[in-house]
Amino acid sequence: MHRPVAHEVEVYAFTDDAAAVALALARELGPWQTVPAPLDEPGRYEAGGAVLLLQRSQDGSLSVWLRGSDHWPTSAALGRYLVHALGCEVRCEPEPAHGVDPHSNVFLRITPAGEGFITWE
Repeated sequence: MHRPVAHEVEVYAFTDDAAAVALALARELGPWQTVPAPLDEPGRYEAGGAVLLLQRSQDGSLSVWLRGSDHWPTSAALGRYLVHALGCEVRCEPEPAHGVDPHSNVFLRITPAGEGFITWE
């Protein structure tokens, strides 16, 4: 039997408040259940069929990975939501319509002031 691949989106939020990110997403997806994880693993939350992983990156950004919810059809849509909800900077892969090579290190940078492309290494 063929199982469909679960929808996944990921953004990098420049905020120190992981709890605010989880709360902002819970407003749309419902309350999260915290899933216990070893200390070296990211924060893991579940709501319905959705799974949220929050992990701090070396550059200080917060990786926000969401699987199993089609509430935001693209990473950019999730990024725009978080910028609106939290007022922080978010970076993600550009949408296919932008025509950017998906294997490049060009990211879409979304801030309260607008959007643009950056090279992120």
